[in-house]
Amino acid sequence: MICQTESHKRIKKEQQEIWDFAILICQSVPTLKKTIKGFEESIPNYSIPKPDYFIESIDKDRLKSISNNYKSNLGKYIILSLFSFFESYFKSVMIELIDFHGGKDKLIENLKKKNSNYLNQDECKIKFKRKLQEPIKDQKFEKYKKYSNLLIKEPYFRFPSELFAFYGLQRFIDDIMSDNYRSQMIPHILQNVFLMNLSPRINDFKEIESMDLAQTFDSVRKIRNKIAHGDKINISIKKVSAYSDFLREFAIRIDNHLLEHFFIIEKYM
Repeated sequence: MICQTESHKRIKKEQQEIWDFAILICQSVPTLKKTIKGFEESIPNYSIPKPDYFIESIDKDRLKSISNNYKSNLGKYIILSLFSFFESYFKSVMIELIDFHGGKDKLIENLKKKNSNYLNQDECKIKFKRKLQEPIKDQKFEKYKKYSNLLIKEPYFRFPSELFAFYGLQRFIDDIMSDNYRSQMIPHILQNVFLMNLSPRINDFKEIESMDLAQTFDSVRKIRNKIAHGDKINISIKKVSAYSDFLREFAIRIDNHLLEHFFIIEKYM
């Protein structure tokens, strides 16, 4: 049994590396400020170290100015990174699922063959089906129910709504693998393609605790877009951490749902 997808293994590593880097920054900047203060007060053995990758040392006054806003800037860059990794995870796990079933062409062809076989029906099924091929009359509801239930028990019969799945599969694959894929499509795909329940509320942070999975995702997506478009955003590290916890848990729930219901080998023909 697969415990987690390869896509999920990658995003877990990337999420951890983001916070490892944040810890490094949060330790380094206070240390730098202390060093600059010691240097300005001529405390023995205090000197500003030369930076990596830059030929010349950066002016200490500029360093002090930059460091004043480091928390706000760090929060923005963490959100940008976390969301980008999540967006990449979702597309990656969709492709991983398609590949699990033999790839795009094989998956579509198999479903087409399977649905075509359902159209070749024996006399028993045709007899039951004929009872349902008439203009609907309310007084015959019980009769329709009876023959519908009989057909449900037939292993090689599918109702029209089930046969439409072939078109839906093609449309889903075309959308997810095309340049038209956008992160705003993720909740729609989860709810309408994978029938995932996005109504749970899992947030502890007060500002977003009333939001369900879809609403929280939309909230962090809008903040990411504002940052990416250059809008002035001041977001606390606590809120960033809350969104990080959400994206981590959301990825786990998506992965578990897909593994439980869709990573299943189909060898029926």
